[in-house]
Amino acid sequence: MSGNIIAAQCNAVFAYYFEQFIETSLYKTRAVIDYLTMYELRQADQRTLVRFFKKRIPCYCLKKKYKEVKYVTKMSICMNSDCSHNAATVGARFGARVERSKTLRCTRCEQAFYCSRACQKAHWFAHREDCDDIAEKKAAFAAKRAVPQSESKCDCEECQKKCLRTERRYHLQSLFNSEFCIIIE
Repeated sequence: MSGNIIAAQCNAVFAYYFEQFIETSLYKTRAVIDYLTMYELRQADQRTLVRFFKKRIPCYCLKKKYKEVKYVTKMSICMNSDCSHNAATVGARFGARVERSKTLRCTRCEQAFYCSRACQKAHWFAHREDCDDIAEKKAAFAAKRAVPQSESKCDCEECQKKCLRTERRYHLQSLFNSEFCIIIE
């Protein structure tokens, strides 16, 4: 990443999309793909990119690079394209880049960030349809996932012991149509 930041951004977007696709389509452990994070990765600064790759690639050079860039302020994007902070990015699909710690997140869909309550209100009519769709998918996903312990199909000895405690269990359909259980603690 010392040279071509655009290539690093594209690679990060591709890797993140692939992870999200596997989680939503294959394993069904997520309700929707987080497109906002992909957009942020496409516009990411060096700190965000180094942190992204550091979590996925066990490499000493990334740990060393992260120590250099970890004090850079993390930035986010205001979803309101008419944002008043948007002087440098006029005509952009989304609004201005703002300090991440000062952003507000849509609590319903968790897929939109705003620099202020005023921007959130101004963008609501544009965001509402997407928000409704995402919230509906998340609710349906949560309802489908909420299987009572007694109705669990997994009857392996290890799972029966773990079922007594409160933890998340994911039943996945393997390629050979045999069920197996992954326990996430």
